[in-house]
Order: sequence, then C-alpha cells, then structure tokens
Amino acid sequence: MTTSSSSSEALGHRIHLLRRKRKLSQAELAARIGATPAQISKYESGGYEPRPEMLGRLAGALETTTDFLILGYDSATTPNAQLKSRLSKLESLPEELRSGAIELLDGLFRVHGLLELRKKQKPGKQSQGGQE
Repeated sequence: MTTSSSSSEALGHRIHLLRRKRKLSQAELAARIGATPAQISKYESGGYEPRPEMLGRLAGALETTTDFLILGYDSATTPNAQLKSRLSKLESLPEELRSGAIELLDGLFRVHGLLELRKKQKPGKQSQGGQE
C-alpha cells in the first residue's frame, strides 16, 4: 500500500529503530517475515505501509505488538487494558483463590470509600468522641 502520510513515516521509523535494536539487517528481517529487503526499506522510509498480515509478522519478528508499531505505544499496557487482562485471568483461578481475590478487592473498595468520605468532611468538623 503506497502512502505518504506522517503516520507511515512514524511507523517506518519505529520499524527501523526496533530492527536496529534487535541488530537485524533489512535482509535478515525480510527473510524472517517472507518479504524482500526492498520492501523493508520502503516500510522504513514511509514509502509503503505494510498490509495487516505483514504488520503482524513484523511485530512478531521485532518482538513487539502491532499496537506499538502503529500507535507508538502498546494499548495492552494502559491501565484499563491491564485491569481487563487481570480480570479475565481471575476467572481461570480455582474457586477458593477467586473468592479470596474478590474479598481483597472488596476490602480495597471499602478503604477507598472511607478515604473519599474523609476528604469530603469539613476540616473543622472532626469527631468529638475521644476528647474530654
């Protein structure tokens, strides 16, 4: 796919940097993904944008994700993605461990709720319980 957008240049730059970081020549990377060295050169220069299936092969060979190649960051490392990933793993735990994890989370939510209530209290209104 031919393109001249700055996003292709950024993609190409990331491919170039990761290839160099992995100490691969364009020919070595091309051999790993079933491409030609000329294709790698055009990807890196932003002259061509890899097709989706080639993007996946590039990500694998460069030990990264397609998200990183396209976006410049790995969406799987964002806090929401990390949380979703952990929750799906929670389902695979034995019932006893899953129950323990849920109790732990419930406790965390209770503590957070109490801390939020404390923040909302007015500074002059403190409990008179312990004073005589």
